[in-house]
Amino acid sequence: MGKKKSETKTTQQQAFNTQQSASTSVPDTPDIQSYRDWRPQTDPGLAAQYGNARNQLTSSFNNPLGGYGTAQTREAQMRTGLRNLNQDESQAFRGGTYDVNAQRGGQLGMLASLTRGSQSSGTSSGTGTGSGTQTTVQSGDLLGQLIGAGAQVGSAALLGKKR
Repeated sequence: MGKKKSETKTTQQQAFNTQQSASTSVPDTPDIQSYRDWRPQTDPGLAAQYGNARNQLTSSFNNPLGGYGTAQTREAQMRTGLRNLNQDESQAFRGGTYDVNAQRGGQLGMLASLTRGSQSSGTSSGTGTGSGTQTTVQSGDLLGQLIGAGAQVGSAALLGKKR
């Protein structure tokens, strides 16, 4: 017979994968800064409108034609008129303040959406390791292998003829 040949191979492999992320934010521009500095206000004309209405109410009791009315009646009508004006004025200011708060909330939400940062890529990293062993055994030489194969074919042929 021929020689036996044995060969063993061992392999190892490592892989590394790393990605970096970058976060960007929008720089402040003069437009964004002026929008940030803007403060909505309640209508400044409300106080003047109700001040004028008070003057008209108190002036309406000056009767140049000399109409007669008691002082108590005049005072009661004036108090009622002033109370109504004060109530209307307070409701107008309350509505104006509500509007200002809604505008400011919308402004802050818009600024947040304009200046929020954006993620340009994700972050991931990984390590992989693999190893394996392969052993191959060969015996005999080429001539011996051919003779062995021929003998197997011949014996199969002889056995097949006996049937």
